[in-house]
Amino acid sequence: MKYISAIVENNFNLTKAAEVLLTSQSNLSRLINEFEKDEQVQLFSRRKGRITGLTKVGQDYLDDASVAIRAYDHTMNRLRNNAKGHFGVVRVGIAPVILSVLFDKVITQFILENPDVKIELHEDGAYDLQQQLVNHDIDLAFLMSPATTSQIEEKIVYTDRVGVFFRDDHRFAQQSGPIKVQAIAKEKLVVLDDTFMLNHQIMNLFSRRHLKPDILFQSRSWDLSINMCRQMDVVTILPRPITFNYQPRDIQYRDISPDFKWQVSICRLKQRISEKLVDYVEDYMIHYFRENKIKRLNDDNEM
Repeated sequence: MKYISAIVENNFNLTKAAEVLLTSQSNLSRLINEFEKDEQVQLFSRRKGRITGLTKVGQDYLDDASVAIRAYDHTMNRLRNNAKGHFGVVRVGIAPVILSVLFDKVITQFILENPDVKIELHEDGAYDLQQQLVNHDIDLAFLMSPATTSQIEEKIVYTDRVGVFFRDDHRFAQQSGPIKVQAIAKEKLVVLDDTFMLNHQIMNLFSRRHLKPDILFQSRSWDLSINMCRQMDVVTILPRPITFNYQPRDIQYRDISPDFKWQVSICRLKQRISEKLVDYVEDYMIHYFRENKIKRLNDDNEM
């Protein structure tokens, strides 16, 4: 089950999947072929001998396998927790946009599976959170990559895109594809303030093209930015995943051209004393986002 999940997660690239699974590409290919032969099914569609996607049978198997894998992982987590006796407090810093978009489910799941571990959330902008890490005021931070200090190590756990939001009667609503950054620079913009990494990346996007954006208003609230778009003829620039949880009917979204990536990393100090509880929480979060990446890939393919 994990082999098939790894192949899908790595976009059907057997070489990359084999690296993740710590095996060879030829061995992985052999195992898949033997499984299909033994079970008399075809899980993968192929073209000229190369795997290109899942068949209907393969998709059904993956869906069922994902449930089984999560159930197994949940059982093992409970077993390990009982054995290790995880308890205590871990201080986790999360930027507000990341918290709103990504953490409602994972925090709930973690609390249910780890009732003796308290997650103390610190909600702040990326630069403030980096400083809190350096000052040892928090143990972990989820930040928009890249971090801006060499004292911090980061592991990317989530990748998506940044785009523009605007109301239905805005001129961008007539365009079906990505909006060019040159066109965005001509609009009145509402953006997050400079305590957010996103603000600096937006400014860099314009400055690299010698563009001077018309910044009407800056705040620390992404939902305020969305609401201002509803009431005014303005544009805001925010991560696409906001549309998964919140998008009024009168607000539209478009990608930006050139592509503007939104990458979220889990961050810790490079020089630190290893703490088992913090290590456990970090591993749990990384595992959660890795397992849920498959579901996001499938959801994107259905859109």
